[in-house]
Amino acid sequence: MAKGNFCVIGLGNFGAHCARSLFERGNDVIAVDRSREKVNNIRDFCSQAIVADATKKEMLEPLALEEMDAVIISVGENISTSILITLFLAEMGVKNIVVKALSEDHSRILEKVGANRIVFPEKDTAIKTAQILSDPNLADFVPLSGDYMIAEIPLPSKLSGKTIAESQLRNKYNIQIIAIKSTKAIKPKLAPTGDLLLKEDDILIVLGLKEDIDRFKDL
Repeated sequence: MAKGNFCVIGLGNFGAHCARSLFERGNDVIAVDRSREKVNNIRDFCSQAIVADATKKEMLEPLALEEMDAVIISVGENISTSILITLFLAEMGVKNIVVKALSEDHSRILEKVGANRIVFPEKDTAIKTAQILSDPNLADFVPLSGDYMIAEIPLPSKLSGKTIAESQLRNKYNIQIIAIKSTKAIKPKLAPTGDLLLKEDDILIVLGLKEDIDRFKDL
């Protein structure tokens, strides 16, 4: 059974990857582009692939996009095109409009005409890559609201051989281990208990304030 219903308008690199990823996670996905070639390329990786010009409102209305969990707009370098499509979707009552923006000014306009969420794929990837490269002790991270983040951190050597309870991460560093990955295991251990023994090849997936995670990874 599908988990959700989504539509992706614009099948460039970002849009095509987004559509395929949503579909592979069990969702119903409608993929839309004016290019027949791009639509044909995505046909096996979505529920329905449609050749249509999304700048014509009459081509969007039959798709019942207002019933979707989200509509993602990724239409390349033409700023006015994404703004026009966003406006159409807002007028149609689409409840969750996600748009790829090219600049901060573009983002502000999109928000004013009805976008619920703005994404900057290149900027976000660049920031994440810079964070990882500049901090070799931080394997990966996901920023959350406020100053909280989820981070993947290789186990500090001084904690190897201790249990989670003995490491006292919550008391000393105010961070919570939510999972542990290992190079020797296919799946991570979710919500590990305090008696779990920490090993040198473990990667801790932790939740906490950025400043607390920074203190911990400097061990």
